[in-house]
Amino acid sequence: MEQELLNALDGFADVWQRVLSGQENAHTAQEAPEEPTLLDQAMELWSAYTDFARRTRGEARERFTALAEGTRETVRTLQTEHFLRTGDIYRPERDTAPGVGVLTGMRRAYEAEQRFVRRLEDNKALADAAARRADVLRDMIAGLLRK
Repeated sequence: MEQELLNALDGFADVWQRVLSGQENAHTAQEAPEEPTLLDQAMELWSAYTDFARRTRGEARERFTALAEGTRETVRTLQTEHFLRTGDIYRPERDTAPGVGVLTGMRRAYEAEQRFVRRLEDNKALADAAARRADVLRDMIAGLLRK
């Protein structure tokens, strides 16, 4: 039952965007926004998990701290690759703090982790780590919604 509910939420972002815009095909009527680089996306996730760890307590704080640590390892790996390819040291272009509630932020992070997995098809280790983080978020969200 829970799985069916969570699966039903997949693709909800497109539906909600059409509702907000009042257009049937909102995603085709607009230009697609520029997708952040993998490194920017990883930094945003790391920042979100760090922020959530500061804002929560107990088991949730521990889980967010672990997610942040795992994501930071991904950031370090991507930073190394970026430096080796370009010779430039990566610096985030914008503030990456999520600025939303924890549950909404968890949902956004879950979606971001899923996109991250798809974009990392050629790097199995990083893709697997992102998939595990997405699974942890799904479990945490399901637990919160059961209360």
